[in-house]
Amino acid sequence: MIDNSIDLKREIKDSLFSALVKEKKWLRKVYLSLYPDDTSIKEEDIKVITLESIFVNGIYNDLSIKVRDKLIIFIECQSTWAPNIPLRLMSYFASSLSKIEKGYKRKQYENTTLDAMHVKLYVLYTGKRMDLPDYLYAPFVSGSDMMARAKVLARSNTKGVLNEICIFCDLYDKNVSRLGRTEGAIRATIEKCLEKGILKEFVETHESEVERIMRNMSQEQMIKDFIDYSTNKSRKEGRESGLQEGRQEGRQEGRQEVSRKFISAMLENGMSYDLVSKISGMSKEQIMAIVK
Repeated sequence: MIDNSIDLKREIKDSLFSALVKEKKWLRKVYLSLYPDDTSIKEEDIKVITLESIFVNGIYNDLSIKVRDKLIIFIECQSTWAPNIPLRLMSYFASSLSKIEKGYKRKQYENTTLDAMHVKLYVLYTGKRMDLPDYLYAPFVSGSDMMARAKVLARSNTKGVLNEICIFCDLYDKNVSRLGRTEGAIRATIEKCLEKGILKEFVETHESEVERIMRNMSQEQMIKDFIDYSTNKSRKEGRESGLQEGRQEGRQEGRQEVSRKFISAMLENGMSYDLVSKISGMSKEQIMAIVK
């Protein structure tokens, strides 16, 4: 049985998006993808408030930046679509505001008016889902005094470097479908992007880092697949607990085969026995017995 209590957050590495925005040069290009007419913005006008990755039931990267009078908050969804994301964005707004304004906790109770800001919320989706809404809304009851609206960004409605990130991820997904989560899929994606000029400058100057990021993303997706499989397996077992004993042996063999494939794939993609043990809940000896 999988150990759902382990802290996976510290195992999560950069995505292409989070690695790219760590450099002010590329962060400015991300900003200009959203505000192409604001060309007077300089790198020093952009202040990163938060940047972190998290693995919950999917892979997310959160970024908030302040650009002059704008507070811009992103969540990148790599695979899992979560309609309650606006609530997460609102919590980031509150934490970002306290970081921007020195002494904010004290100032909010004073008579002095704080500087007004334009707050923009965005969800960058780089997964496979096509039927995306233009906006996500926080699930408040109609007529509530509070509202949060997040613009959904995807390949179909982005420009500039944001569009190139989406194209890169789409090419990788297609190569994974064709070649599996292999080095071949990684190399094919990089070569095609260089050929087509997709993030060409970034890939050329950070090629080894891009390869590392893609390997980590592959591992993280396998972790998610294993968690999903284990969760669904437990639910199915609960529903089928009353079935005849004669079918249990066949189901057990099927589960062992799926587990063997997941565990073998994790090890082949460079995960340590310790990490695979934490994810699967199996001992090292059990893992070695499965893959021998």
